[in-house]
Amino acid sequence: MAPAEGLVDCAVDPKAPVDCAVDLKAPVDCAVDPKAPVDLAVARIADAQKGLVTQEQLLGCGLSRHAIGRRRARGWLRVVHRGVYAVGHTALPELALQMAAVLACGDRALLSHHSAASVWNLRAPMPESEVDVTVVGRNCGCKKGIRIHRVQSFAPADMRRHQGIPISSPARALLEVAPSLSDRELERALDGALVRRLVTRDGIRAVLARNPRRRGSVRLAAVALAGAGATTMTRSEAEERFLALVRKACYRRLR
Repeated sequence: MAPAEGLVDCAVDPKAPVDCAVDLKAPVDCAVDPKAPVDLAVARIADAQKGLVTQEQLLGCGLSRHAIGRRRARGWLRVVHRGVYAVGHTALPELALQMAAVLACGDRALLSHHSAASVWNLRAPMPESEVDVTVVGRNCGCKKGIRIHRVQSFAPADMRRHQGIPISSPARALLEVAPSLSDRELERALDGALVRRLVTRDGIRAVLARNPRRRGSVRLAAVALAGAGATTMTRSEAEERFLALVRKACYRRLR
């Protein structure tokens, strides 16, 4: 599997670096110790993937399909998605379902849209059962519990890796969710990302320049331009209502 092109520096704040996604297709090396039992090699892969492994990784570590079937029958491998297994347990850690969805979609897949926005805390977690995954340059079919978005290309600069999960960068995630948010929701998401140093205004301009025709680009550009040099962060519902009243009064005065 060939690596994706380019290097990505995800650390907006050098004091708070974020693990980067340089290669969406790089396999996990299962030959940690050539003398170790196969199951130990599998466990080491699972440790790096929220307790999950794929069938391809199991085969790569030397297990036959028959051996995989035996481990499934004993309960050592439990199906999460077709071709994706939890190793030795069903109590999945935080973000394991998101990792499983990306693994289920195979090469050049990454967490995106509302699922990515929730991971970056750009908006409240959505009470939806489906996980958003973008797949680049191919059709991986339909998968239960996964909302698949297909694109022909995806700039390496818009990719990150968070807790081992390939994911849209915060700026790209804002662009992806922009069409489905209200103007104020988008403004608050952008302001929060700026305050927490997940994005910069230059970074927003760069992601817009890379995706000028993407749905939502005009709205995100308008919100970013309107708030240049300031944020409208509020700390309570009362402050939010007060801001709405001030804006309404200013609008009436301008008329």
